Amino acid sequence: MRARIDSGDEQDARRIIVAAYDAAFLSGLKERFGFDALQLDMAKQLRDIGIRYIRGRRAEDQPEEWKSIRAEYRKLERAAGQFIGLVTSFEDRDIASDIMMAATRLGEPRPQTEFSNLSEHQKQRGDAYYHELIRLLQLLRASAADQAKLLAIPRGRHKNLGLENLTRKAAEFWTIDLGRRFSIDYHEGAGITLAFDFVKALVTPLDDVAAEQIITAMRTEIEWRGRHSQETVLRE
Repeated sequence: MRARIDSGDEQDARRIIVAAYDAAFLSGLKERFGFDALQLDMAKQLRDIGIRYIRGRRAEDQPEEWKSIRAEYRKLERAAGQFIGLVTSFEDRDIASDIMMAATRLGEPRPQTEFSNLSEHQKQRGDAYYHELIRLLQLLRASAADQAKLLAIPRGRHKNLGLENLTRKAAEFWTIDLGRRFSIDYHEGAGITLAFDFVKALVTPLDDVAAEQIITAMRTEIEWRGRHSQETVLRE
């Protein structure tokens, strides 16, 4: 029996997912796909993926609420940009050394990112802390912009925003957490791969979605990843 996902608030969405992705469901994922879906962090991530589906599906029927959420991400994007400007205005005051001294006093670890444009002297002075802060703020601004773009409800052609959201997060989980290749079988035309089965398994308790729709969503995601790929070794 599929969950009723067409109405309700955020807390209601979470209750739906906890019921749909219960221990029995997670045990099934563990047995079928070979990872510990019952582990607390794994279970949380999987349920967050399901919630993304509900949010997207409801967006089509609750455009005003969705516009409000999108506006919040736009606000975060602007705030991150303003804060980057504020932080960089302190660069001439040697804020990099100030951050390093605070990190030393608090026993915080050094940044792990390797900045090729910094000399060894600059790294010792603490410039890496400053560059890491700016890098993360820029990522925050970019992520908020990406979410606002994803939340834009298209006009005209019907679009399953929930499926797109779920597929993107499922691909992230599949590649980053499990270290597997997110793929579909173009040659056979049926799309049947473990990754396809995984996406379908996550959708099935929530909605009736045709295999062709899942294949299209996966193809879109794979093409997006191809354009923004990093050097990562993945297994099937």
